[in-house]
Amino acid sequence: MLEDFRDRKLGIMIHWGLYSVPAWAPRDTRLLDLLGEVEQGTYGVNDPRYADIDPILTSPYSEWYQNSQADPRTPTAAYHREHYGDREYASFRTDFEADIAGFDARTWASAFDGAGARYLVLITKHHDGYQLWPSAVGDTSPLPGFNSSRDLVAEVAEAVRARGLMLGLYYSGGFDWCFGEFPVTSYENSQGFIPDTPEYAAYVDAHYRELVERYHPEVLWNDIGSPPGLDVAGLVDWYRAQVPGGLINDRFRQDSVPDFTTPEYGKSADIAEQPWEMCRGVGHSFGYNRAETQAETLNVAEAVRLLADVVSKNGNLLLGVGPTSTGEIPQLQAEVLRGLGRWLQVNGDAIFGTRPWHAAEVTTVGGQTGYLTRRGDDELYLIVPGLQAGPVEIAGLIVPDDTQAAVLGAGPVAVRTEAGRTLLQIDAVPVEEAVAIRFAGADIVHRTSRISS
Repeated sequence: MLEDFRDRKLGIMIHWGLYSVPAWAPRDTRLLDLLGEVEQGTYGVNDPRYADIDPILTSPYSEWYQNSQADPRTPTAAYHREHYGDREYASFRTDFEADIAGFDARTWASAFDGAGARYLVLITKHHDGYQLWPSAVGDTSPLPGFNSSRDLVAEVAEAVRARGLMLGLYYSGGFDWCFGEFPVTSYENSQGFIPDTPEYAAYVDAHYRELVERYHPEVLWNDIGSPPGLDVAGLVDWYRAQVPGGLINDRFRQDSVPDFTTPEYGKSADIAEQPWEMCRGVGHSFGYNRAETQAETLNVAEAVRLLADVVSKNGNLLLGVGPTSTGEIPQLQAEVLRGLGRWLQVNGDAIFGTRPWHAAEVTTVGGQTGYLTRRGDDELYLIVPGLQAGPVEIAGLIVPDDTQAAVLGAGPVAVRTEAGRTLLQIDAVPVEEAVAIRFAGADIVHRTSRISS
């Protein structure tokens, strides 16, 4: 199943829950600066009034609303006082469950399939502890029955599988603010806020077993570690007996053996030896944040470049989408999904089912970065974002004389090698965000070379 997962390349991660009702977080980037590289550069409003507050409390993640709101010094607390007064976070359950009345999971499945995504990771329980399925073990929580009476997990699972998407289920094994250890006030010491009780360990174990028995997910996507008393190895062994070949990520605990790693808002500098998955939101929040603007949101060209970059380095891209409380995908996010789908419909052969070549990148003489992938031994792909029609020179890439070249979606192009450069004539650009060129020939993957330019 791991090779199937690697073939799929593009996944969608859905954050949807009570936090989708207030749907607000500050446009503060300090947490993202700690997590990794933000693709677009520096955006947001890092208000100097909050400089002395730990970045975990000014998180741009709207799904952390409850945590941020709990500290009266934070911008989220100020927003909550202005809009909701002294209302308790748990009361948003009433709003959420009313708002989802018209939700149809098939709309999501259609949008994600149209975007070219080939797997889905659904948040079943985030740190606030609210569950998107009617759990039978919820009565052991300090908030009994803190779950949806409607089986949203089942509805989404059925809809996306009908479209051929692989199903992954996210579960916050580390944090559950119903069990105390709240609010989390330190990014550096966040692991110290994982509840350390036998009751919580048993609760997590029971939830995982229930999710597996009901929905048989191909991927278990844990977050924030696990309670010390949880037998992670035993749980994973049991899961793989129920779902042969089932995959786990690297966020259970340090002594687990993951199938792939999950850098958050961070990329690999070069080709990684082991499979990995970059996860990030379309914007700076995973959940819907009504404060976000285009400045915090990937545009289609940036999303295509990011996908090509990640895939060229042996990774998958898990792109976070945050619906509104009614289940609607916000316009800014929907535009990115449609644009990705439009590009992949033409250029998907350069992405899906590929593996990295022995180099991830080359550069045109004009200074544009191109990303390389391969399919088997006889096809090499070059993806160049922003490439225009006209002559193109690829510095340092030497293809054999018998190479056949074609622009995906446009047809064959002339190619030759001269003075350590590959020269092509691009007559048409089918999709403006990036051009994908296929180089084909017997054993071309091994007969093509790259030299320093």
